[in-house]
Amino acid sequence: MAAATYVVDRQKALGRFRTPPWRSDFEAHRQAMGSAIEGVWRAWDESDDEGQSACKSARAAVSKFMAAAGAQILRDGAYR
Repeated sequence: MAAATYVVDRQKALGRFRTPPWRSDFEAHRQAMGSAIEGVWRAWDESDDEGQSACKSARAAVSKFMAAAGAQILRDGAYR
């Protein structure tokens, strides 16, 4: 049951993410995060070095997305 809930929640979040007018500005970041997370899953049963490298890549992808999203918020004044 938890796996099904996770899939539904993930799809809802993705749907919300793809709705705003600025969504195309972040598509490359979204794809990079997805690829990096898939890399973590692929490396799950591999060596510690491969796992740590995959995690580092995922953290970097998320960090780049967060920086871009933060810049967008500051540009548009979304928290006024």
